[in-house]
Amino acid sequence: ANNRPALITVRVGNNRPDLGANPVCNKFSGFIEEGRPLFLPCARATPGAFVSVHMESNGNPLSICETFVYTDHG
Repeated sequence: ANNRPALITVRVGNNRPDLGANPVCNKFSGFIEEGRPLFLPCARATPGAFVSVHMESNGNPLSICETFVYTDHG
């Protein structure tokens, strides 16, 4: 097993197809346990139609089985 931490960046915005140009909502660096949830809230309100999750490779593929995107603004 690869013991390097995963580096994950969540972006939110209206830029498509280049999702990497959208503003960063949150970043995570650390170890991810298989089957455990990972909660990555935006630090501040970030408007946009597209949410993307990018992982800098740690030698293991990123597998997402369920994703929830929500807002507390009406």
